[in-house]
Amino acid sequence: MKWLILVLIFSCGQKNPPAKDVGDSDGDQILNYLEVNGELDKFTANVKPFAEVKATMTFRQGTKLAIIEMSNESNLYKISYNLLTKRADLMKLDEHFSEWSQMRILSSDAIPDFPEKTYETSIRFHSLQETPDHLVVGDTVIEKFASPMKIHFTGSELKDLLQNKISIKLQRAEMNAPHSESSTVRQRTYRVFFNDGKSTSVFYVSHELPFERFLKLKNISHARDIEDKQGLGWTDQHQDWWIRSIGEKDKVVIKASEKDISEQMENNFQMGRQEVKRNNGRTVKTINITKAPDARLFLKIRGTKETFKFVETTERYRGGTGREGGSNPCLRWIRNANSQGISELSSEEILNTLQVRTESKAFTAMELASTAYEALDESGQYLEVFLDVRDQNIQISMPNRAASTFAATGIYQWECDSTGRHTSPGVETNKEGHFTARVDTYVEKLED
Repeated sequence: MKWLILVLIFSCGQKNPPAKDVGDSDGDQILNYLEVNGELDKFTANVKPFAEVKATMTFRQGTKLAIIEMSNESNLYKISYNLLTKRADLMKLDEHFSEWSQMRILSSDAIPDFPEKTYETSIRFHSLQETPDHLVVGDTVIEKFASPMKIHFTGSELKDLLQNKISIKLQRAEMNAPHSESSTVRQRTYRVFFNDGKSTSVFYVSHELPFERFLKLKNISHARDIEDKQGLGWTDQHQDWWIRSIGEKDKVVIKASEKDISEQMENNFQMGRQEVKRNNGRTVKTINITKAPDARLFLKIRGTKETFKFVETTERYRGGTGREGGSNPCLRWIRNANSQGISELSSEEILNTLQVRTESKAFTAMELASTAYEALDESGQYLEVFLDVRDQNIQISMPNRAASTFAATGIYQWECDSTGRHTSPGVETNKEGHFTARVDTYVEKLED
């Protein structure tokens, strides 16, 4: 009985060993309990990107042998900034998945005119360090990969290929996670494009790991969301972490200064600098802009004005007829325009003076104000106006000033020989010497 009690006591004191976590949270074919390098290792898939591959496509085009050179090499640093700064509907989200690598055209000597017929092409891949399982052409999966490989294209398909409207991808077979019938890396993870300013990579993060926890594991306690921030003209060089959601679930994370982001964002726009100008109350310069229907337009506006104050004086002189002049005293009335100096335009003056018209409408000052905000750069304060219109032609101008703001300067009246007061034409002068709005235009580029 004593031995039985001892055995029971000994048995009760033992702890059961923890059960092994045989799940695969990130779908990378490695069971969770084998991923021993911490939480981030467990919840981010071990995906080795394709090494650099080059390829040559050849085909007959009449009597000529056309040659197209391709490569899967990509600039992930540039791609990460594009994902952070480009308009959402212009971003290409079908690249950099775990299971494929996209080929890009480097050069082509093909004649761009393709009659609508079938072309037999031959693609030879060079320096393959990994043999893909499939080749994907457009939406078509070619089950058995080979090099060289013969592929048939129509004339319109070849034209689309050269214009990057269809793509060629190297593809790995998607492997299901252990103990799962339909769960791959792509299905189990979201992508994080991560650029710390020194290197750029893509993390495939398990849906079980919230993005906020991922940031904490990367020692990021605070990040600024770039959404709804336009960023043109930023100059601050302090380094911050920036984030943006892309698509339904993917993210981009970049460490950069406001100035870095502004410089990258400017690459998405065609920049120009023009003036809208009014001299002596009358318009002498307008701006005409042509853009693609879907392109956005930003205006960065600042300027100066000069104003005059009219000062009137009278002057007596001896007047009359004859060589020596008459004996009657004469009067003349003189109006001088004295400059009050040159001053910077206020935002209110810009909005109330400039007229912005498109093919379909004229913007009111209130409508412009609703898309405008004040900002600072190295040259001082400016007003930024955002125009999101489908019209292709935009004109920026300003009206002539009202007649009541003009007056004759110089000698504008005189009276002599008791004949009454007479009017002299003088010089028609406006209270405004000049009104100059300098406009930097940023027209969105829809293609790289």
